[in-house]
Amino acid sequence: MVINESALYKGQLWCAYELKDAHGRYNEEYRLFMRKESQKNMFICPDCKEPLILCAGPIMEPFFKHYDNSECIVRVSTAQRRNAAARRELYHLLRDSFPECTIELNKRIEENLTADLYVSGDTIYMAVCYLGYEMKLEEWEQKHAAFEAHGITDVWFLNDKQYTTPNITTFEYLLSKYYPILYYLNSDQAVITLKELVTVPGTSKTARFTKRYPIEELILEKNGSFLCDFDECRFAQAKILEESYQAKIREEEQKAAERREAYALLKERIQYHKEKNEKKNNMISDKQAANPLTQSAHLDKPAVVRKNMDGGELSQKTMKMTSIQELWDLKPLNGPGSLIKAAEYNRYLSLKALNKKLSVIEDTQIREQMIQNAIDLLSERLDAYHWKTVIAL
Repeated sequence: MVINESALYKGQLWCAYELKDAHGRYNEEYRLFMRKESQKNMFICPDCKEPLILCAGPIMEPFFKHYDNSECIVRVSTAQRRNAAARRELYHLLRDSFPECTIELNKRIEENLTADLYVSGDTIYMAVCYLGYEMKLEEWEQKHAAFEAHGITDVWFLNDKQYTTPNITTFEYLLSKYYPILYYLNSDQAVITLKELVTVPGTSKTARFTKRYPIEELILEKNGSFLCDFDECRFAQAKILEESYQAKIREEEQKAAERREAYALLKERIQYHKEKNEKKNNMISDKQAANPLTQSAHLDKPAVVRKNMDGGELSQKTMKMTSIQELWDLKPLNGPGSLIKAAEYNRYLSLKALNKKLSVIEDTQIREQMIQNAIDLLSERLDAYHWKTVIAL
């Protein structure tokens, strides 16, 4: 069946899409009148000059067909009929944007170059193409170059349903090299989406700015751009992104400063305990030097025996120091039996807290000093009375 979307009516080119608005609603009085005109054979094929039949039913988009005995060359492909709703919406967009111009469908520029819709006037030659699929990359480049060679502004609309993920496709990337703003048509909702990849001011980060417009709110200009508030909204969004990014940087700087301050305080505390322990150790050394028997007993029975976690054996007095992969065998506490159980539990909690601290310390020197400070404190406090509460090791 030979079909077409336009016909000559009283010597002028007339499009069947005039029967509907941009949302696909028929003007019923106009449809009735034009169906009567069709029955009078008032519509003529622009190519073969044969009379055409206007088909304007409730399901398919309106179109013209030849009588069964026609020998006219087929001008419309199955793909074009499948995209009829999109072409109708674009037709209304062009008619509203260029009311003084001629709008032709399936305009053949040369043998292998056809525009879905073609706008011509005193100062404008525009080809509007709708892609319900992704064209081959080199084929698109060749068509774009051919339109440019003819002095024609080509405007491309992509099928919105084909591009639902935030990641850009290769075909979108190719088009973005020629057009900073890409156009996406949702023919079901009669909505056009504009998308542009923008750089966040003051940063090297990029973001895709997107805004949707009902098709009846847009006007297409002769250079192929839309007369709308996209630029203003994009600039405002870019400022929001910039402020958000700068606020995040300030927050990270504040956290870094707090970490540096906490690290400095920790080093001061470690140094303080180191000096304190050195003073105590000197006093113990002096006492041991005065009493060799005490010194020998102290060395023979250390308060903490450190072993590797892999080969060590566990006992009731063994503490697992998982952060340093060691087992610490602890010396039993001295004192009344009623106090020892609670005291040893508090000692266990103290070592558990130390183990957690050591797991986040990366500085080897600081970690070893913390371990030594803890061992010294455990060696000093062997009396149950010392462990009435949990102690910070």
